[in-house]
Amino acid sequence: FKQINDGLGHDVGDELLTSIAFRMKSTIRESDLLARLGGDEFAILYPNVDQDQARIAAQRLLDAIRRHTAVIRGQSIRTTASMGLVLFPAHGTSASELLMKADMAMYRAKEGGRNRFTIYSPDEERPEAPESRVDWLRAIREALENDGFVLYGQPILNLKTDRIIRYEVLLRLRGRDGKIIPPGAFLEVAEQFGLSGDIDRWVLGKVIEIISDASIPADFSFAVNLSPRSLTDGELLSMISGEEKLSVIGPVRLVVEITETAAIYNIHIAKDFLRTMRTQGCEIAIDDFGTGFSSFYQLKNLDVDYLKIDGSFVRNLSHDPVDKHLVLAMVHLASGLGKRTIAEFVEDGETLKILRKIGVDCAQGFFIGRPRPLEEILAG
Repeated sequence: FKQINDGLGHDVGDELLTSIAFRMKSTIRESDLLARLGGDEFAILYPNVDQDQARIAAQRLLDAIRRHTAVIRGQSIRTTASMGLVLFPAHGTSASELLMKADMAMYRAKEGGRNRFTIYSPDEERPEAPESRVDWLRAIREALENDGFVLYGQPILNLKTDRIIRYEVLLRLRGRDGKIIPPGAFLEVAEQFGLSGDIDRWVLGKVIEIISDASIPADFSFAVNLSPRSLTDGELLSMISGEEKLSVIGPVRLVVEITETAAIYNIHIAKDFLRTMRTQGCEIAIDDFGTGFSSFYQLKNLDVDYLKIDGSFVRNLSHDPVDKHLVLAMVHLASGLGKRTIAEFVEDGETLKILRKIGVDCAQGFFIGRPRPLEEILAG
């Protein structure tokens, strides 16, 4: 929602929230209670349901939100949601305890990809992790200063050659107790306090070090996600421009990923940014494609190499004909524009088989390979 507020204005964001709220209200039962907690967060109380019934209700709600298209001031906007489920009294007996644990479960759902729900488990507890935003802020700053972040890599498979062509670089934070903390727990705080650019520079710097290391095999290639803030980060651009051109190091070994929303609604800035990245030997990918609100005219003028089809369209591909038609349309669009496609969140063999048949170029997800520490990957 931050991207929507920044790109289209808070009035549009408020109208979108209202539209989604009405959609949710029409999906739940009369006996269920829907409440807005603040920002883009809602809570629903489902009385007299067991865990299986709660699962069904949650999936029905997620599907309703995903299929909902809000038309606001001429813009067609689609969204997805992440949900955390808790059970009373199994997971707590007070409202504050239940909300806290639902929040933990929601972050775990975000880690697995948008448009899904997770039921709270005691494993969500991280006693050594920071508890307040101030604590998280301190932990992030310490990690930036002391290399407290850890880089993981998830493989991307070329469906034409059946070879791993690249690893997407994923960020983790090492907690005080040495445990690895996923990004869903701290990136929101980093963005709120203006530290997402610092994190992007840290990650990009580490990846460039790896690519520049002569001892690292030349066939290792990486994809790095950059936040919308980095599009206007002069320091990051100066850092890139000051490096030896990556194209001199060898074949394209770095792909920069930016979200569809960030690219389209900062179109002129995005074009300048992408041009700079390309002169340094990088390829470009549009992430989360299909979840934003693209203008195809603007998209055709963006000099990008890949469209990453969002996992919300891929996850139910084997039993949702609508998703299959949408993915097929995206593949045809990408092919017509001379761009390649990557399907995210591929979690089973049947989905992979369908993607091959549809003509998707590459795939990424737990079925292809789970994220592993980059050091472990590089060590072979």
